[in-house]
Amino acid sequence: MRLYIDLGACTGDTAREFRDTYPGAADFHYHLFECRPSLEVVAPEDVALTCIHREAAWIRNGAVKFYESATRFGSSILSEKKTGYLRIRTPIEVPCIDFAEWLFCTAREAEYVVIKMNIEGAEYAVLNRMMGRGALELVNELFIELHGEKVGVPPEADAALVQKLAQAGLREGQSSFWPQFRWFVRG
Repeated sequence: MRLYIDLGACTGDTAREFRDTYPGAADFHYHLFECRPSLEVVAPEDVALTCIHREAAWIRNGAVKFYESATRFGSSILSEKKTGYLRIRTPIEVPCIDFAEWLFCTAREAEYVVIKMNIEGAEYAVLNRMMGRGALELVNELFIELHGEKVGVPPEADAALVQKLAQAGLREGQSSFWPQFRWFVRG
C-alpha cells in the first residue's frame, strides 16, 4: 500500500494535482485532512481509496481553537499567525488528532508514504512531535510549506528544523513538482 497524506487539504486541489501529475498516483490511498468546516473538500476521483478527515493535524487528540481566515486561505490553530486576516476574537473549536500517533497506526504497513504539509505554522510542533516519536521514519517524501515568518519563528529555527529532518534521514532536494513547497526525500 502506498499513501498520500495531505495535511491542510483546503478544497482538495493539491490532492487532485498529485493524482494528475505524480507517477503512479492512482494507486495511492489518499488521506486528506482539513478542519475548516466552511471548506468543501473534493476528493480526487479514480484513485484506490480516499478518506477525508475533518480534524486538525496536531500533537494531541481532542479539540483545539481554530482561527478562521476572512479569506479562503490562511486559517490556523495558532492565534499568533500574522497573515491571513484571522478572526482572532471569534475562534471556533475543531477536533484535532495526534498526527504522529495516527501515522503510526495508519502507515505502519505502508510501502511508501508521501506527505504534503501546509498547516499554517503548526508544522513546527507536528514535525517535532513526529521526530520525537519516531514517526518520521515512516515518511519517504515530505512536501512542506514552512510558515516561520508568519508565526514569529526565526529563520535560524527553519535551518535547525531542516537539519533535524536530515538527521532523521530526509534530505532536502529540488522538486519541480510543487515549487511552492520545500521537498524532502528519504535517502
